[in-house]
Amino acid sequence: MKKTLVLLSTIAMALTLSACSDATANISDGNETLISVGSEKVTKEDVYQSLKANIGTATLAKLKAEVYKKEDIKETDEIKKQADEKLAQIKKQWGDNYEKQLKSEGFANDQELKEAYILPALYQTELQKKYVTENKEALFKSYVPYKAQIFQADDETKANDALNALKKGDKFSDVVKKYGTTSTYDGSEKVYTNQSGLPNEVFSAMSGAGKKGLIEKVITSTNTSTSVTSYYIVNLVETEPKNYEDEAIQAIAETSTLATEATKFYFKKYDMTIYDIDAYNSLKNSDLIVQ
Repeated sequence: MKKTLVLLSTIAMALTLSACSDATANISDGNETLISVGSEKVTKEDVYQSLKANIGTATLAKLKAEVYKKEDIKETDEIKKQADEKLAQIKKQWGDNYEKQLKSEGFANDQELKEAYILPALYQTELQKKYVTENKEALFKSYVPYKAQIFQADDETKANDALNALKKGDKFSDVVKKYGTTSTYDGSEKVYTNQSGLPNEVFSAMSGAGKKGLIEKVITSTNTSTSVTSYYIVNLVETEPKNYEDEAIQAIAETSTLATEATKFYFKKYDMTIYDIDAYNSLKNSDLIVQ
């Protein structure tokens, strides 16, 4: 039955929508069988109802594809390389069950998986990078990117010993290896924004430092859900985004909060219009619809 539903969904998603802005439709001969899979039968009505259920997703994908084309976002050598890397990650994650999982999801081969999921996700990231680049001055102010090294420990004594070692001139990477207790903050240089998931106390300390260099105090943060306290040390490598602009753009582009913002920007730019009431109703609460 699962394969039947996957096939049904695939058929529905492949159909092209065409209707007036306030139009909906009915279907005749709904009981007519279109496909038989063993004892399972797929009728016209099955396809129609599946189409209605997926119409918002299908419409959104179609509009995004138009934006990618207008913005000249396509499968470049770099994107192809990224797609291959992502596919390799998926294969590693699914392991020996990869081929079985691939078929159960309704894909005949690797290329179909790439075209359905991997490439659109990479195109969306490229769109978001374009959006940040075009609006970088405003977005640098709102997302406040800093380039920093961060150390985290679950013990105050270790944190203080690490801070003292850094004050004496020890390398950040060596200090992390000796005193660190987490792989999340491994001391490598990264760009962090106010949407990177850092504890508020840590980001506030970064914002309040006013200059690059080691923040010479241990920053504490207690998880309100678990009551566990963690201890952080921060070295601000750079504080002016113009000095690490490409990295700052990438960091902002990858934040989950930016996807809707960027997509909506380009929908407005190209005056994208939905000509189907069911598609509109499906998407009207997505923050992408402009009344």
